[in-house]
Amino acid sequence: MLKGDYVIAISNFIREHIEKEYKKKNNIFVVPRGVNENFFSPDKVTSARIISAAKKIKTDEFKKTILMPGRLTSWKGHEIAIRALHLLNDNNTKLIILGDTQSRLKYKNYLDKLVSKLNLNNRVLFLNQTRDLPSFMMLADLVISCSTKPEAFGRTILEAQAMGRPVLAFNHGGSVELIINNNNGILSKPMDVSEFGENIKKALLLSAKEREYISKESIRNVRKKYLTTMMCKKTIQLYKNLLAKKIDEKNFNN
Repeated sequence: MLKGDYVIAISNFIREHIEKEYKKKNNIFVVPRGVNENFFSPDKVTSARIISAAKKIKTDEFKKTILMPGRLTSWKGHEIAIRALHLLNDNNTKLIILGDTQSRLKYKNYLDKLVSKLNLNNRVLFLNQTRDLPSFMMLADLVISCSTKPEAFGRTILEAQAMGRPVLAFNHGGSVELIINNNNGILSKPMDVSEFGENIKKALLLSAKEREYISKESIRNVRKKYLTTMMCKKTIQLYKNLLAKKIDEKNFNN
């Protein structure tokens, strides 16, 4: 990284980290990650796909569904999500934890025991990672991210926003750049289970009009700033600029 002519950071959070840790400033360029609008788009998801996902999570049994996508690793904050759900004391709300264990059986067993201890067996469902995340997101009343460490960017947040879903995340890392609080999502104090639970309740009580506003703002912001095509275009332009710079330097030296 220290030897690179240009350094690409995927967020301002990472840019600031690089500046602080590596004392580099003038050659850092922020190119945010992008989502494929042909895949993460509400109008691209068929009814058949949604029905298939609904059968797996049994949405007919609950009025509200919270979705937490991401691999099962402790720093993703699954324990916080489970404890926050317990604080809701609402039997009509279900938490879907969608992600592979990746051989972390000890951690999965810990979460299973916690769910049983809090008497949430009927309200927490673990599912393996799916290739059709958009369909599951279409069924979610709320998508959450409660990583205990700041995310470098927050791809899950972006994907949920592209699907027009309300998102709740901790107020740190890349989440801060993707969520405008109470506009296209909700930001919560990091590691505060009580506040996170209250914000879940707040999000689930949004009116149809408020949900529609958040949905439109989320999709608009993604399509304005965070598409894969935009990411590729910015990256290629950096390559072109660097190539032109090297050619100029070579010509000057000759």
